[in-house]
Amino acid sequence: TADIITTAHVFNAMLEQFDLSNRSARELDSIFRRGQVDIDGKFIWGGDGRVLFNFGQYKLRPVVDVAHQSYLQWMLGVDFSDETRRIVALALECMEDEDRFNDIVVAEFGGSNR
Repeated sequence: TADIITTAHVFNAMLEQFDLSNRSARELDSIFRRGQVDIDGKFIWGGDGRVLFNFGQYKLRPVVDVAHQSYLQWMLGVDFSDETRRIVALALECMEDEDRFNDIVVAEFGGSNR
């Protein structure tokens, strides 16, 4: 427990030192992820605010542009985080409406360069 208490003190001191103490948990999460949409880093924000793949054969390509159902279905069956699987499910749901997809991802995960 001493380690946990010390970590909390260091974290609070860092928030004050870097003038982040007035930021919400979601804002801090977006800052620390450095462009990653999900905790696994399988998706990142493109400079134009689009969600991009960050791995595999579609790396750096917009998710909606290569939203092959079979590839996304495969991703749902792999041992990725709940966040990653949620983004995949949203991509399948919003295949025909990229703006809706990006808006939902921003609302649920924060971030975006838009």
